[in-house]
Amino acid sequence: MQGHAERGLDLRLAFSRETAEKCYVHHLMKEDARKIAKLLTSGAGRVYVCGDGANMAKDVHKALAHALVEAGVTADDAAALAALDVLKKDGRILHDIWSPVDEYD
Repeated sequence: MQGHAERGLDLRLAFSRETAEKCYVHHLMKEDARKIAKLLTSGAGRVYVCGDGANMAKDVHKALAHALVEAGVTADDAAALAALDVLKKDGRILHDIWSPVDEYD
């Protein structure tokens, strides 16, 4: 990953166990909401969610919806969730999670 970062990848790392202050991926995603929304709406962005499906995947899904609303791409959470469903059906949001989650609240 460091090699990709040296070639321009915007690499953000979240550590929840190695530091006193917990930093989770969805915290960083909320900070980068407008950038994420721009990547998703431009057609260039892809999201790969890997890990815990019971908690982390849900939080990432909520952060993606937040990004679309925050950037003004969608009017509200319901519209954002519908847009995420389309991205998932188009194969632009993929999950490799160890706890099966079919639907997010």
